[in-house]
Order: sequence, then C-alpha cells, then structure tokens
Amino acid sequence: WNWWVQLIRCNLMLACDSEAPLVSGWMHDYGEQLLLNASVPDFLGTASRAHNLYPEMNAAAAWKASEGFPDVTFFARAGGLRSPSVTRMFWLGDQLTSFDACDGLQSAIIAAMSGGLSGWSITHSDLGGFTMIDVVDIAGLKYTRSANLLVRWFEVGAFLNTLYRSHPGLIPNSSAQPWDALILGHTKRLTDLFRALRPYRESLLAEAESTGLPPVRHGLLVYPEDPTWFVQRRAVPLSELAHCRRGSEIGLQQFFFGDEVLVAPVLVAGKDIVDVYLPDGVWAHLWTGQILHGPQHLNSWPAPLGEAPVFYRVDEAAKWPRFFKSLSSRFGRQAVPTAFV
Repeated sequence: WNWWVQLIRCNLMLACDSEAPLVSGWMHDYGEQLLLNASVPDFLGTASRAHNLYPEMNAAAAWKASEGFPDVTFFARAGGLRSPSVTRMFWLGDQLTSFDACDGLQSAIIAAMSGGLSGWSITHSDLGGFTMIDVVDIAGLKYTRSANLLVRWFEVGAFLNTLYRSHPGLIPNSSAQPWDALILGHTKRLTDLFRALRPYRESLLAEAESTGLPPVRHGLLVYPEDPTWFVQRRAVPLSELAHCRRGSEIGLQQFFFGDEVLVAPVLVAGKDIVDVYLPDGVWAHLWTGQILHGPQHLNSWPAPLGEAPVFYRVDEAAKWPRFFKSLSSRFGRQAVPTAFV
C-alpha cells in the first residue's frame, strides 16, 4: 500500500520529495477488480472478504498521496460504505450517449440522487456521456453523441456536477464535442454559469461536510411530506421502449440543487418543452424572472436549447434570492446562443 502511495505521488503527481505537484488532478479509475481467488495478506483474510475493502484502500492511497496539497484532487468510481471518508469525489460511471434512465443522461441524475441518499455526496458525470456504439445504423443499436444531447447534458451539469468536465467518448470522431462550432457558444455560456454558481455550491459542499446532506437532492429530502415525487408522469417514448422502460416518476425526472433550486431537465431528444412540478412555495424562473406559486404542475413549460427549466425560491424561507436574481440578469434569455436541432 505504501508503495502505491509513493507511486501516485512520484509518478502521477510528479511531487517526489514533497515538492509542489505538477499534476493537480486525475481520474482514479477502476479500483474494483480484486479477483475472488487473489492472494491477499493474512490480516485481510480471504480475497472474497477483502473484495469490498479493496476499492476503499485503493482510494485511500490516492488520498494519502495528495495529503498536504490542498489544491490537488482526484475522483473515483469504485467504493463501498466507507469510501466517502477517503475519496475526494466520485464520478457516476460511464453513461451511454443517450437521454434514457437506464444508462443515459437521466441515469446520471438518478445516480447522483441515489448516491446522495447513500452518503456519496460529492459526485459528477461525464458531460455528454462516454459509452458509444456505432456498428449498425439502427435505432437502439447505435449510440453516438448528438449536439442536442451534449448541450442538454451541459445544462444539467451546471447544477448536477461538482466537477464540470466532459469526455471525448469512445468514438470521438463520430460524436459532438464541446469545441464544435455550433456548440462552442453553449459550452462557454454554461461553463460560465457553472463558475458563477460557485458561492452557492460552496455553501452546499460545506453543508455536505458538516451534515452529510448532498448538494443534489431527490424531492424526498427537501419536501418529505409531498407524495408527488412518486407519481408516474409519462410513458417512455416509443423510440426508447425496447431499450429502457424506467424513470417515469416525477421525482426521477427533476432534482433539487440544495433546497432552493429546482431543475427539470429535458430528457427526450429534440424536445423543447418539459412538464414541471413545482412544490409548495414561491418560485422564480431563472431565465425570465417569472414568479410562480406552488404547488402546481406546469405542463409543456418552454425549454429552448441552453435553458433547462430552472426555478429558485423567492419566498420568506429563501436565503439566496438576491444571488439568483443577479444570475438571472446575467444569464437570462437574451444571452442564449443560436439554437440548432
């Protein structure tokens, strides 16, 4: 284990002999593949008993290697019950480049909420997904990243992600990328929004450190008496029926960013409207400033590209209305780049 710590510090961070590291962050990938017939030290017992401990020890080595360097971080995907104590943040695995709830954009939202309920508070996803399949040009068997999907994922990631980053994916030359001419304006605007959210995000990270509450929250955590989160909202689109039949509950189609921000993302390719459930309270639409009162269902709420429906609290219980009003003035509808399909 100590050998692994030193290897990370010297060969990865390039910080031997306590020098300032030249590498300040990395994906601490894998870490879960301890074979059940592997040889392990006697104090760990059998490999089957050590199997779930292995990813924790793997991440702990990275934590130890980066100790003393406050600007160094890493993120892992493998872990267990105690992994949050030794892992600076997690990412949500290798999503398919699709919108669906089984392995696409919606699955990343569900994973962030379920991870938060399980103690994995600090998470993020690959913006745009990672896994791509391009063997035959048949719906359900071909998954390359469209420009529409990438921008919609950027919209969500500004609020869902603790770390805002994309990935070229498995087949980068066949998929949309953040630097593409049609996408670049959205990339900049939504990256600027992620950066501008820093004060609010930092308050949520401090809350996560002190209480364990995750920044990304299922409605059950914010409005536990409201049964609407478990109401079935829509059938799965016919185009996705063969691939995924999940994710139709209202509570799996929208999420809270802290207690004061509600995000209702677009989860169907090419759509520019979303059904939104606003719980009790007074809310302002981030992009237009329109004031709405909950509880109410907003059917077919406009969602032009670059503007996932986002609402922030403005009632007496709200602590951040001035902050979000300033964001609304800066990032409002007049600042949206040219749309495309």
